[in-house]
Amino acid sequence: MAVMGKMTEAGDAATAPFRLWLPGFAETGFHFRANTDLHQASLKSNKPWSPWGTNQPPFSCSREWIGTFEASLVLDYFYDVPCKLVHVRGGGAELEHVAVEELHQHFEKHGSPVMMGGDRDNSSKGILGVCSGDRGSYLLVVDPHYYGCQLEQQELQKRGWVAWKRVSSLDQSSFYNLCMPQTAKKGT
Repeated sequence: MAVMGKMTEAGDAATAPFRLWLPGFAETGFHFRANTDLHQASLKSNKPWSPWGTNQPPFSCSREWIGTFEASLVLDYFYDVPCKLVHVRGGGAELEHVAVEELHQHFEKHGSPVMMGGDRDNSSKGILGVCSGDRGSYLLVVDPHYYGCQLEQQELQKRGWVAWKRVSSLDQSSFYNLCMPQTAKKGT
């Protein structure tokens, strides 16, 4: 089983996993909303968004959700954390084998949370761990949409905000994208 570090710092339950690995997170927070905060942050910066050569990303001031690709741009731009993007074309065997193997390698090497999104299964997921065994593979999934006061672990689990989900329970006809922040080697 590969799981990122324990949540030890106080703060918002939905963003607590980021406090463990994202440089400067405790000082700056990570409460970006595409329609306001990204726009303001990009206007304050004099360096252009390199892929577009402008001072604001194309999703700035948008009411659309951003995906794993855009999340990787935000992490790289604001925090100098490059990301590996993995595209899993379809569920089934590719999801069970390719994605699970990539996740095991990622958590062993980096230990940072992984952002996951798809097309038919378009519910964003934060992946905090992976476990494989005789009964299949499971992902430790946190729902990134939680906001509110900090809840105890048992309450988060009871309400379904955090749960181990069997990989085979994910939509087998959906593609999935994984955004894997390439942080410093785990434990250093």
